[in-house]
Amino acid sequence: MVMKRVPWVVGAAGLSACGGPKECVPGDASSGPSDQACEEVQGREKPLCLAPVRLSAMVFNLDSKAGIAEAEVMATDATGAPAGKAVRTAADGTYTLRIPTARTDDEGTITGRSVRLRAQAKDFYPFPSGSRVSLPIDTSGAAQKDGACPWIVASPLTDVGLAPVPSGQRGRPSIAGTVELSADLKSVLPVLESGSSAGQSTLVSDDGRFTLFSVAGGSYKLSAYSQGVNDVPVDVQVQSTDVTGVELKKKAGATATLSGSVQLDEKATVSVPYAGPALTSGQYDQWRVTAMRNGNPTSMTEELRGLFRVR
Repeated sequence: MVMKRVPWVVGAAGLSACGGPKECVPGDASSGPSDQACEEVQGREKPLCLAPVRLSAMVFNLDSKAGIAEAEVMATDATGAPAGKAVRTAADGTYTLRIPTARTDDEGTITGRSVRLRAQAKDFYPFPSGSRVSLPIDTSGAAQKDGACPWIVASPLTDVGLAPVPSGQRGRPSIAGTVELSADLKSVLPVLESGSSAGQSTLVSDDGRFTLFSVAGGSYKLSAYSQGVNDVPVDVQVQSTDVTGVELKKKAGATATLSGSVQLDEKATVSVPYAGPALTSGQYDQWRVTAMRNGNPTSMTEELRGLFRVR
């Protein structure tokens, strides 16, 4: 669906409410007004400053319905890769999340895209997790109020409820840091492991930042996994306070490939070609496949997704 930008409102001074489009430099906030976004435009070599597309809603406690402060919210695209930078909620649980959106012309005409939300916070289970899934949000319904910027996506799906962890697991610290990224690296999975205990993972925002909430005290190995890249694992010691400034760097060396199959039951087997990073014992990685039986998908809802551990 293509949606035409509402014409700018011109005041007595001859200036628009959002300002006319000008060329900008991605990642350089000084190259354009703070209330605009640097967006790619079809047919143009350089991006333009245009009214941003934003999700504006709340993260709340599923039990008390109260807003959750300092929760982290991120959008992902259809492939599961981050769609923009992660943000933190305000004291009342509200947030505003910009969704990078390509435009079809210099007037800022937007085409809708599908995104899914992820949220996590101290003392709460992350979303999505368990049986709770994140449903797609169509940004083509974005609208401007009275013709002014920005574009706002309003949907019941933009409010996210988080379930609190048991009382005995509350008050645990977090681990925050950065992963070395490159222009062609779209998705990175940091995984925290300690001996035989269950691993803990999250996604890296497109600015390279990540946070792992509610980590029990102990000694851990933190690794980052992404297709075609190996990273140097880092040893992390967690005590009673938050751990910050952890850096995960790339290491040299070619990655390996793996071919195999996933056995669903006695009648259905799907082959899964693998071309990800080199695999080592104890490593966690993601998989995403479509299960087929007699040439037809076995599920009418969505592709199978999961996390596997290398033995």
